[in-house]
Amino acid sequence: MKIKRELSSGLLLILPAISLFLILTYACTPVNFLNPTPTQNISHPPTTSVSLPDLVVSKVYIPSNSADLCNSQEAKPSVTVEIMNQGRGDAGAFSITINQTIHEIESGLAAGATIDMPNIQDLQLYITVDSTSNITESDEGNNIWTGTLTQPTLPSECLPTLTPAVVYQQPNFQLTGHRAKIWSVDFSKSGNMLVSGSVDDTMRLWRVQDAQLLRTMSSHPFPVLTVKFTPNQALLASGSTDGLIRLWRVSDSNLERTLQGHADWVVSIDISSNGQFLVSGGKDFTVRVWRISDGQLVQTVDEGMSAINAVAFSPDNQSIAWSEDTGTVRLRTLNGDWIHTFKPGNLPSLSIGFSPDNRLLAAGFWDGTLRIWRIEDGTLLQTLSGHNAAVSSLSFSPDGRWLVSGSWDKTLRLWDLDAASSKFIPSRILVGHTAPVNSVDISPKGDLIASAGDDNLILLWIMPKEQSKQ
Repeated sequence: MKIKRELSSGLLLILPAISLFLILTYACTPVNFLNPTPTQNISHPPTTSVSLPDLVVSKVYIPSNSADLCNSQEAKPSVTVEIMNQGRGDAGAFSITINQTIHEIESGLAAGATIDMPNIQDLQLYITVDSTSNITESDEGNNIWTGTLTQPTLPSECLPTLTPAVVYQQPNFQLTGHRAKIWSVDFSKSGNMLVSGSVDDTMRLWRVQDAQLLRTMSSHPFPVLTVKFTPNQALLASGSTDGLIRLWRVSDSNLERTLQGHADWVVSIDISSNGQFLVSGGKDFTVRVWRISDGQLVQTVDEGMSAINAVAFSPDNQSIAWSEDTGTVRLRTLNGDWIHTFKPGNLPSLSIGFSPDNRLLAAGFWDGTLRIWRIEDGTLLQTLSGHNAAVSSLSFSPDGRWLVSGSWDKTLRLWDLDAASSKFIPSRILVGHTAPVNSVDISPKGDLIASAGDDNLILLWIMPKEQSKQ
């Protein structure tokens, strides 16, 4: 009994300690009252990617060692075009088109590498990389680059003698009535009348003295792109989008004759100063010569040309000239002998004209320049710059002193022939049109300039009265 009492007393002493141990152990053990979440067996498929090239124009610049522009008035800076493969894969053979000229890169281009296309002779560029779509690229939307570089600043020794400040001139008269853009204007031989042709399918005859409309000739069935008086002022010639040339009587506006032969738009016509022949140029890549008296086609020139933009008869009636979409300017005798073919660049030539003394040929180009050649030997005498857009039309004054140019930059520029240097220098900027100018003409009297454009307006400008420079 004594032993039992001692065991009982011992247990009573130990039980509190055991209880405290169990409480502490239970409190420190996390309890999950929810069902355990099973471990998911997630397998990640291997990631695969295709490394593709990405061809871009990375740089277009004029190297510091570019051509010395002091050497020649026709010299151009040499432009370098840098092509880069900024993708992660190598590119095989591909092509680059720069202003309609295709360059084949048969060696391809490794990832991260560049290649230069040097000695490009144009400041206004349209570039397509992988132009034949031979390469699959990571980005197909960055393959075209277009822009215009600034002509480099010339050293002081290259700069020409300073000329007087160019004067801005406003129009003196405004002729309204056409309901759509006007493509062509022409003074009569006497200078007393002016005719205009418009895409509103009409020609309008104006009296110059008081800027009054004499007659609206609305029997033309299609847009009128070009108009011209015959030297005797008895007939009006028109060219249209239907490919036909029509001759109209000035006296009563009746149709005299239709000349059929072009297969596309007739965009330009001119008439020989003796009134015997008409020359026409069309988008069908042909130049045609017609006899006015009976309307017979006497000559078709179709020798690998591009679309024709402008034609002109020489003052001596012995030759014809025209300008083309490829920038080519051609001069040929009426008998069919080639005189000159000029190819100063790849941008279109839109306008052309002979000086009255038959010594010079001028042409206007897409880049805003005019070029003047000496017909005798084909020498380029001058390149005139100033317009900010295509030179769409030009005209010499009857005495040959003045040259006026009309442009899609909405202005006309008047150039003065300096007697001392025999060079044309800028004289005036004629402002007043609110849209591109399509046609200009200087009156045979030498007193007025007529211009017409996309703003449906004909503007008349009084010629300067300064004495010729000696």
